[in-house]
Amino acid sequence: QPLKRLLVNKMRLPDLSMRLQAQAGTRRLKRQCKPRVSRVVMISVKEKNMRLDKYLKVSRLIKRRTVANEACDAEKVLVNGKAARASYEVKTGDIIEIVIGKPLKVRVLDVKDYTKKEDAAALYEVV
Repeated sequence: QPLKRLLVNKMRLPDLSMRLQAQAGTRRLKRQCKPRVSRVVMISVKEKNMRLDKYLKVSRLIKRRTVANEACDAEKVLVNGKAARASYEVKTGDIIEIVIGKPLKVRVLDVKDYTKKEDAAALYEVV
């Protein structure tokens, strides 16, 4: 909404020179004062990505982000069958395998920056 409001305000304000000429009282110049639109802004919606170590912490698969980072460095976390670094960008549909203690294999259903404890299990499904 702030972007939309900005464009509307911009359209209602003519150039300063035309405004000054219109204030001079000439009717013809007042008609020439047309609203100006500089450009149309298109916002693309892209798929959300998140670092692997942060996803493991947010989804509560691993309790702390530092532990998740160390597990990635020790190649205990596989994404789509390959060892992944902590900086790997997790996307929906990725299959994450955690080999710490009892192996766990999950499919990523959603990527969110923050979730409540009750909603964390909705981010993945166990495969």
